[in-house]
Amino acid sequence: AEQIYAKHKIPIITSAGKSIEETATQVMQELGISKKYLL
Repeated sequence: AEQIYAKHKIPIITSAGKSIEETATQVMQELGISKKYLL
């Protein structure tokens, strides 16, 4: 799967040992999304 992601330049985020909130925060930071846009 990692090779397919790399081929299409899709970033991979490691979520091992992280809560869903921590993972979501990391995704939002990577994409430049602010929490104010989610409400």
